[in-house]
Amino acid sequence: GTFTPNMKSTKDYPDEVINFMRNHPTMFNAVYPVHKRPLVVRTNVDYEFTTITVDQVAAADGNYE
Repeated sequence: GTFTPNMKSTKDYPDEVINFMRNHPTMFNAVYPVHKRPLVVRTNVDYEFTTITVDQVAAADGNYE
């Protein structure tokens, strides 16, 4: 998922987003970024990522990060 600082609750999301979430409660296949590598796009910032931490999740067909 994504993090949007100005959206603190689902009440802040547009109706189209809420309707999509209600109509698509689960996804069959994982959605990978381009080249299956992490993708973060921010411009005009005075910082850079040096590390990223993710949790492993156990699923019926294996572990995922």
